Amino acid sequence: MEGGDCRDCGEISPELQIVASFPISSGISKLSLDTAELEAAGDETFELRADSKFAYWSVDLSHVGLRKQSKDCSGEQFISWDENRDCQFCTGDGSKCTPALRKDPSCALNIEKLLETRIHAAIQLRRSLGLPSANTNAYRLVNSEGDRLSGLIIDIFGDLAVIASSAAWVEKYKPQIKACISGLDGINYISWRPSIEILKEEGLYISDSKEIYPPSPLERVKVMENGISYLISLEGQKTGFYADQRENRQFISTISDGQKVLDMYCYSGGFALNASRGGAMNVTGVDSSLPALELANENIALNNLDPGKISVLRCDATDFMKDALSRNETWDIIIMDPPKLAPRRKAAASIAGRKITVIRQAGAAYDHPIDPSYPEGAYLSNILLRVL
Repeated sequence: MEGGDCRDCGEISPELQIVASFPISSGISKLSLDTAELEAAGDETFELRADSKFAYWSVDLSHVGLRKQSKDCSGEQFISWDENRDCQFCTGDGSKCTPALRKDPSCALNIEKLLETRIHAAIQLRRSLGLPSANTNAYRLVNSEGDRLSGLIIDIFGDLAVIASSAAWVEKYKPQIKACISGLDGINYISWRPSIEILKEEGLYISDSKEIYPPSPLERVKVMENGISYLISLEGQKTGFYADQRENRQFISTISDGQKVLDMYCYSGGFALNASRGGAMNVTGVDSSLPALELANENIALNNLDPGKISVLRCDATDFMKDALSRNETWDIIIMDPPKLAPRRKAAASIAGRKITVIRQAGAAYDHPIDPSYPEGAYLSNILLRVL
């Protein structure tokens, strides 16, 4: 915890649940409620349930009278509570809980102050990283656990803030979050995108709709990344643009000069545009989505790229590659962001009858901070392979 003792916050509603999570590596198989921390009816011990690399513990304590105690909250076996199991992704060190659960006396039960404090910290971090800049105004402002706001993602695209909600507490405090973001300099619109299926797992059922505030016929926004312009569709995948690939796209531009490049699953053309800007002799983008390819073509025109050197076509990726193999067509660089086709790189190389060497390994862009206690936050792997 960041200083200070807990303060007695009074009675806790009987409907509330306790939810806590701990790394399986800690060896915890059972966790007893500490009666020094919680006034419980006797000794209560509950089984932990393992989920992925974390153990999640959730139990209905409606039969137990609970009261917060004036006690230091630090320690590895941190226990916290809130409505709707908001602590599903809470870490075990007592300092990185979701906002609704924070025990910091300066923020206790003041969600507006906590959101303001942590979003301000996120803004300061991005500014220290040079974002936004004269040639980049598309970036991630809040990265869930990495910015200590689990379940909340905010991407900035020019004057538009896209908020992706994947936790019950985010939906609960939607007005406060919107108010906090709408007050930021340069933000004129907010797009709210709930993750319907994830929220269902928390028992929250909401309409599958993307909302724009204030109401607007806005369908696309123009942004810039590393000097390349993009049109982003507000109906696009995830938040509309994969800002996490920024450094990886730029890297492609540094190795594409004079090369023949194939961009599979090209979406709106991010890698293809960078390859062409980097001096590629020829770039081909392939995707099965017509709306994605329409956007890619608009982005090619937007950047005044030579259509004789860069083009996109609609085709199933597997069919395209089979046809290319039948024609013995080859490329110097092939970019792929596919669904899982082989369990491991070694297996993929074996299936192809080729050997590979790893040249470069990278992850998400630096505006996607990771909480070390939540390694699942390192979700993106970008690998440059040399095929022999």
